[in-house]
Amino acid sequence: MELLARLKSDIRLGQIYSILVIAAFINAVTFVVIEEVQKTDALTALMSGGTLNPIILFSFAWAAWSLWEAEIEPLANSRLENLFIVAMIALIYIPMYWFSWVALTLVGLRVALSSFQLGILAAYLAVPLFWGKLIITFIGLKLLWLDALIVSLAAGYSVKGNMIVPNDQNDPIVVLWSCSSLHGLNYLVLAWLTFSMVNKTKARDNWHILAIGLLGMFLINWIRLFMMARYSHYYDYLHTGTGSQIIAMITLVWIVGISMFGSQRKVAA
Repeated sequence: MELLARLKSDIRLGQIYSILVIAAFINAVTFVVIEEVQKTDALTALMSGGTLNPIILFSFAWAAWSLWEAEIEPLANSRLENLFIVAMIALIYIPMYWFSWVALTLVGLRVALSSFQLGILAAYLAVPLFWGKLIITFIGLKLLWLDALIVSLAAGYSVKGNMIVPNDQNDPIVVLWSCSSLHGLNYLVLAWLTFSMVNKTKARDNWHILAIGLLGMFLINWIRLFMMARYSHYYDYLHTGTGSQIIAMITLVWIVGISMFGSQRKVAA
């Protein structure tokens, strides 16, 4: 504790939490990157960012830099602050990646006590790759069922849980987390929070633009799933081929464009 108190006298509290965010995020995503290297090769993994969405990489960099520059108001009880920092270091040190996601979330919530929007941004970094998957694990079918239902109705097929069941002899299409609309929505919300910080606006401003963005994410994904279900010869092209890369680029442009436009100070309703 004495060493920590001396460290806190040399650097600002925001810089300490910035270091914790950097350590927690890197430790958490290392597992994802290693898994990608094992599936492909080091060069391919590097070129693809280790399969990490560029939005989460940009948001992480912005959150870490903003924290480094921020003046975080310390807790009234300095001993409690010190204990919290030590506990976060311990969580990050544990060699299980999900402890780092928990640490990242807790650090974000602590920062939110002083800088609400910055803290929520830091905490939300853990949603697309951890908390979202965890929720799907427990109540997945209830959430993924919507995508399967909408696409099945449009294609004239039946639905069974999160599966789109064709009327012909083709295999059913299973809607998983990575293919769901909810997965993409998480990245839109993350980008929205980030660009609100970049443009120094409140995330709740221009909420009608965010609503349009969310609707667009649903439509993009539903069209992709519809094409995969209705026209089976396009399945591989849209699932893992060039078509999937085109859809990913369209989605990225939509997310960034909506977030940049919606984070402007005055957008007419």
